[in-house]
Amino acid sequence: MLLLNKVLLFFVALRVASVFLVRTWYVPDEYWQSLEVAHRLAFGYGHLTWEWTEGIRSYVYPSLIAGLYKLLALVNLDCVELLVLLPRILQALLSAYSDYRFYLWSNKSKWSAFVLATSWFWFYTASRTLSNTLETSLTVIALSYFPWGASECTKFLLPVALSVFI
Repeated sequence: MLLLNKVLLFFVALRVASVFLVRTWYVPDEYWQSLEVAHRLAFGYGHLTWEWTEGIRSYVYPSLIAGLYKLLALVNLDCVELLVLLPRILQALLSAYSDYRFYLWSNKSKWSAFVLATSWFWFYTASRTLSNTLETSLTVIALSYFPWGASECTKFLLPVALSVFI
């Protein structure tokens, strides 16, 4: 059990470190799919791209971030730095948990942990506020819970459902 906690803490440290070490932007959608929409939901102003005005995107992910924004405003901490940083930290934590679930799914293979830890692309994107990053994490979590041995486990259904709604 202690080793599992160390593995999880390792992934958390790695993914949160990426939030602070990767100070660039990847694609515009990491703002237009989530942060800008969440800001509009929480504070009543912000720009929506055509995908939102045409109704082809889901509000699930931005709504979660908007809830965080409302909480920050409630405690008077809704400064620009935290409005950008905290959603990335939350995404990094979810990505770390999906890394951990992948490690467990692969029968605690050290090689799976090594591959996840050394993937430069996952380091670069795992903390991004893209809906695709969230979907990737939820898919890995769902697959790790899937009853491959034909048991009656249904734990995988919640992450699958969330992925569909996102």
